Amino acid sequence: MKTKWGKKMMWQVVVVVMVSILWVWGMVWSDDAVAAMDACKLLSAGEVESVVGGKVMRNGVETKEMCQMGSGTYFIMITRFAKKDADTKHVNESNEKVKKGIEKMKKMGVKMTEEKYGTTTCSTAIGNSRTPAYTTGCTVDKGGFQVSMSVMAASEAQMVPSAKVRLLVEKAASRL
Repeated sequence: MKTKWGKKMMWQVVVVVMVSILWVWGMVWSDDAVAAMDACKLLSAGEVESVVGGKVMRNGVETKEMCQMGSGTYFIMITRFAKKDADTKHVNESNEKVKKGIEKMKKMGVKMTEEKYGTTTCSTAIGNSRTPAYTTGCTVDKGGFQVSMSVMAASEAQMVPSAKVRLLVEKAASRL
């Protein structure tokens, strides 16, 4: 599949990964707890297409916990984590890493925003010409799971509104 990413792709992938890490907040992978449902089965391609306004195809690395999709101007990642009991030290260390990551992104010129809706948290990352990052993502906690979806656009004008991403990630979480 041919895309319009060019050299910006590397920075955008870095930002998507960094933003996704921000949502984990002390969560760890658990193969046993997440074996029941693949991340790619939480949302259909048609549901994702309705948000990005065009055809999407699966691409990249896929695991039971992570699904990647793409279109000509969007890169989409859906993840699902099972929460394990974490001790206070682990949570505090994770929160410190998140704070450092946010500060590093801000120093790179990335504007970060966050909105909370009950158990759902949505974030945006808007970069600049030095750091082209245009990502909208939402995470929802449901029972012992955390589901997130991030949509990276090729430009700020093409960013998907957090309200649309929020509806999809909440729909995905309802299927667990």
